[in-house]
Amino acid sequence: YWSGNSKYANKAYAGAISQLQTLIKNYPDHPRVPAAMVTLGNAQLESGSKAAAKKTFSEIIAKYPDTDAAKDAQQFLAATK
Repeated sequence: YWSGNSKYANKAYAGAISQLQTLIKNYPDHPRVPAAMVTLGNAQLESGSKAAAKKTFSEIIAKYPDTDAAKDAQQFLAATK
């Protein structure tokens, strides 16, 4: 999780996307998955994959509706339109 966030912070979006997708796939029940997905969506957005980012944000809202991550995703989703 932290490695993916660190890569994102350093604008290494491809590395961040890869790292975060691996975390989400290997540890789907980890408590940081919703936050990792928000970072993943932002990394996708920053790297120009608007459709992938929209899909990620929509997935967060559907899977984790009552979380801070869902609130963030809602805002980012609105900003991608």
